[in-house]
Amino acid sequence: MPLTVRVAYGTSQKTTTLHRGEFSILCGRNPAAYEAAGLSYDTKFDLDLPFTTEWTAVSHVHGMSIYNRPS
Repeated sequence: MPLTVRVAYGTSQKTTTLHRGEFSILCGRNPAAYEAAGLSYDTKFDLDLPFTTEWTAVSHVHGMSIYNRPS
């Protein structure tokens, strides 16, 4: 069975301005979702990013490979 992974970029910037493919979890609007997600800040997620080196890079932290947006 093939494995499918969905990667979302998350940011605490401009969480109330949403574009296609984005959603936000805001403490004031949905405290239960905020707590369930274990967030420390209101966060906007983007599910519509291409998986390319322009948007992703690999960081190695404590022996784990973590994919993140390069700065």
